[in-house]
Amino acid sequence: TWDGSNTEFISVVKNTTNETKEISRVKVTILYEDENKNEKTQELLIYFGDSIPAGEVRTSSTIIDINLSHTQKVEYEILK
Repeated sequence: TWDGSNTEFISVVKNTTNETKEISRVKVTILYEDENKNEKTQELLIYFGDSIPAGEVRTSSTIIDINLSHTQKVEYEILK
């Protein structure tokens, strides 16, 4: 969500398996257009803790000073 000076980027992960998963960090790569229609890339490291028990949900909120209103693509990579 862009508030005029910052974007709040909210990430949610749910463990849909029957076992605890070790997913502590996720790299997020965001392709977006800036105010001049130039394509830009922003990478974020999102932390979810050490592990996620079966069926549980974890949420992380990151504040950045970039307008991501015109995001074209978001890719996630689990770093463990």
